[in-house]
Parts: sequence; C-alpha cells; structure tokens
Amino acid sequence: MDPLHASYSTIPASEVARICRPMSLSDEEIEKHIDTRLPYRTGWPKLATLPLVTRFEKNLDSQFPNISKIEASLEEQRLFPILPSEIELVSLWEQGLRDQTIETLDNSHLRWTSLSVFRCGFKEDSLEKCIPTILISAADANADRWWEDILPAIRTLSAPNMEVCLIQGDQFIMDSRTGAESAARRLQVADFSKPEISMGTSCGLAGEKGSGTMGGMVRLEKGGQNFGVFGLSNHHIMMSSGLKAGKDNNIISQSPFLTKVLVSWSADVRSVAVTANNVSMPPTHPSVQLESFIKEEIEGTPDKIGLRVKVEMGEEFKRSVLQNAERTLAKFEQEVSVIQNSNRLAGHLYSTSGYRTANMNGEDWALDWSLTKLDISRRMENTIPSGASPADFMDSQSCLNKYSDVIHGRLKVAKYGRCTGWTEGVVTAIQTVFSDFGSPYGKKVVAWAAGTTLYPNNFAVPGDSGSVVFDADDKSSYKCCWVGLLFAANEGMEIVFFAPMSLVLKDISNVTGCTVVEPVKSG
Repeated sequence: MDPLHASYSTIPASEVARICRPMSLSDEEIEKHIDTRLPYRTGWPKLATLPLVTRFEKNLDSQFPNISKIEASLEEQRLFPILPSEIELVSLWEQGLRDQTIETLDNSHLRWTSLSVFRCGFKEDSLEKCIPTILISAADANADRWWEDILPAIRTLSAPNMEVCLIQGDQFIMDSRTGAESAARRLQVADFSKPEISMGTSCGLAGEKGSGTMGGMVRLEKGGQNFGVFGLSNHHIMMSSGLKAGKDNNIISQSPFLTKVLVSWSADVRSVAVTANNVSMPPTHPSVQLESFIKEEIEGTPDKIGLRVKVEMGEEFKRSVLQNAERTLAKFEQEVSVIQNSNRLAGHLYSTSGYRTANMNGEDWALDWSLTKLDISRRMENTIPSGASPADFMDSQSCLNKYSDVIHGRLKVAKYGRCTGWTEGVVTAIQTVFSDFGSPYGKKVVAWAAGTTLYPNNFAVPGDSGSVVFDADDKSSYKCCWVGLLFAANEGMEIVFFAPMSLVLKDISNVTGCTVVEPVKSG
C-alpha cells in the first residue's frame, strides 16, 4: 500500500507523524538539530532559554502520570548563598575570575544584563553537593554564540571551581504593577479614612499608571530644626515622563513641581468585601460585579423577575429577603462612595536620587531612592501592620527606627511589600554586577543579592519595589534594623537586589542638604 495515499486510520501513528512533518527534513537532519545544549533538557526544534512562564492545566495527572513528580522536582530546586567562610571561592572570584568573566562578556558584544554567583542544588542537598554557579542573565540568551563560544570560554576560566548557567533576562529594575489583584491584602474601607501610613503601603504618582511600595519613614533636620517626615520609596516608581525632561541625571532636590503622591494606589474601589446576607450570590462571583448582581436580584432582568416585583405580586415571604438585599446594596454603595471620595493624597514628591551611584570600597553601587514629603494630614511611623510579620521578629517596635551597615553573606533578611507582604531570604557573599547594556545608569553597577527561603514563593515581585530590607537574623546583633532598599529582582531565579541602606541615607543627606535623624544608626 502506498502510505501517501492510505487512510491515516490504517497506518501507525508514528508513520502518520513521519508523513505530516516537513518532507524536506530527513531523520538525520532532525536528529542533528535536536537541542542538547543542556543535559537535563532536550527537544526539537531549539528550545527557549529558561526561565519560562509555566502554566498548569487541569487534569494533567490522568494524561501524564508522572507530572506530579516533575512538579515536585521543580519545586525542590534551590539557590543557596555563597558563605563568607568560603574564603578561597570568594577570593578566586574577586581577585581575577570576575574581571575575566566580565571582559569575556563585554568582548562578545552580546546583551548580557547581570552576573551573580550562588550555589545551585535541591532542598535536601548538602552544601557540598550544591555547585557554585555563575549565573549570567542575558536579553538574547537564545543566540547561538552564547552556546557555541561564550559559555565554553567562561567554563574554561571557571573550571573546576564553578559551573556556568545562562538564563533569559532583561534589566531587572522592577516595573510597578497595576490592579487590585496584586495587593498583599484586601483593603478595607477603614484603610481609606485613617490618616496613618504604615511601612509597606502602596503608593504611586497621581495621574500615572502603576505603583510601588512606600517602604518606611525618614525624618530630616536642617540647621538643627525639624524639617519634616518623608516616605521612602524608589526613584523609578516616582519618576514620570514629565518630570524626566530637563533634569540632570533625573535628580530632583526640593522639587518645585509639587507632584502628588497617592496611597492605596492599587485599590479597586469595588474590591471591598460586603456580605450579601440572604442573597443567593454564587461563591465564585467576582466582587467587582457585586453591585450589579444585587441590583438584578432586586429589580430583575428581561429574563428574570426581581424580588421587588415578586413582593408586589403577593409573595410576602420574599419581603425580608428584599429588605436585606436593599440594606446590603445601600451599604455597598455607601462604602464605594467613601472610597471614591476619600483623601488618598500622601504628600508631594520632594527629592529623588536619579539613576546615580555611590562609591564604596571601589565599587559603584546603584542608587534608586525617592522621598515624598508627607501631607500635613498624614502620619507615618516605622511600624508594620499587626500580624503581618512573625511574632518573633520584633522584640520592640523601636527596633524599626534603626539601620545598620552590617551586611554579609548568609545574613537572613526580610521585607514587607505591597504585593507579596512579608517574605524572607538569605544574602549571598558575592555582590551582583549589572551590565551597562540598556542600563539607565550608563555604566556597570553592583548591588547585594538575596535568594528566597520561602519556596516556591518569590521574595519580591513588581510592586514591591521600594520596600525596606530588614536584618531578620536571630543570631545578629542588628536584628530588625534596616539594611537595604529593594529596587530590583529576577523573578525567574527568585533573586532580589537591594542597595545598602547606609549609602541610601548618606546620599539623601548629600542631595537634600539635611541630616537624617530617623532612622538612627544602630550601635
């Protein structure tokens, strides 16, 4: 039988696949082009470079019996910090290998964006089994030259002490996120009427999309006089396209623009939960449609008789249901009105760092801070909402008014942000280097890097930018002190990047001409 003219139902599926594929490719040609760049991941045609966005479909277990094992294996993968006690490894990197790696990357003219070092392994692995790995992020990670020339060259430089891993990634300054779904907790009506602002509050420029986190309160003095209270966040959150024009390095000092900054920026005015007593609302019904749903229950639709008409037609037993529905609707509309008419003004943008750097120990550290002068109607203290952090985190609230310049590998840190709330991580002893490719800084800069400890949850996502990073190490003398300002992340690798708080506060003093009196330096 001629297979090209046979019914597909009469021949094996493998033969059907052979017939249907491009006739120009032979088995040998397909085999030649199978992607074998990574020993644990093969496929055809060439696979996209990790990390990828993963979407889980329903009922996969019945189709793929081993899918749960694969998911569990993926969730067991971990990044572990390089420890300060690994003196030989840190010295190898800092005394030559880092510069050689950067030179190789620069000479390639490929679009690398960051360079980090972690140990890679699995949850139950001992430290010895987790191989120190150079993590290179690139915007063009699928380019053949990476795999054919550059990675082999870097492996030659780093062998046998380190492995090399290339991942897909653009610049990691985190864009702000819009939408109520990204808030760490559902906002209540009371949040819109109280004057207090707590650490981790959502904030953003009036008239601009998106938002970030107001990480903490900074108090300034000038000439021995109280100069006011300011909310600390990131420059890239507060810098609108309008303010960029005409500003040297985008620095704003004592802003004449009086740009409004709002709190609770991400809140959907209809996201406040209202209990619909005796109204048969499906439990999966979106809260944003609650108002129209209750109105339909009361007034009806062309296809459905409403409660009001039913009562008028003599169904007296429906009267109590109608009254409850009317009360619920009135309460809902009142709460929506409170939110819509609430004063969400936090204050006005006062000063920002621009995309500048501060030199420390011969390294150019990225700066990305902003100060909002709080409105006279607002109060802010350096406290975290009750129940937001572990009970053993704070010995006293006064700890949150202090900062420390002590940062090292293996230090446990935490943050409270507007999107992911309270999260924890561990700092690696080797700082991350950001490329000047596409960078707003115009040169290479460094930052501290930390990996999450609460797998599979990220330490931070877009919208958490501006969070204060705390020392959360039980063994530290500086527990609860501010140690950094979060400004960027690699979500795919679950790594966050932060600037040392001591440099941030020093630069605030330099730019504003003021003295930072809160937070105070610990010790």
